[in-house]
Amino acid sequence: MDGQESVGIDWEAAEKLIDEYDAGNITIASLHAKMLEVAFNEGYELCMAQHEEAQANLMIMLSAPAGNA
Repeated sequence: MDGQESVGIDWEAAEKLIDEYDAGNITIASLHAKMLEVAFNEGYELCMAQHEEAQANLMIMLSAPAGNA
């Protein structure tokens, strides 16, 4: 993973802080939790878009003959 170490995250505690942030109680901890949520969601959406693109490319490759078929 590019030399990065995995970090364990207590998602239940993060969700509580995110709810606090959404309710208007903005603290350093709730801001960091919200930033973590945004980064996770953006990364997930990017990964899914890349997966769908790869799947579409595979389907094109399998359905289109290559060379002198």
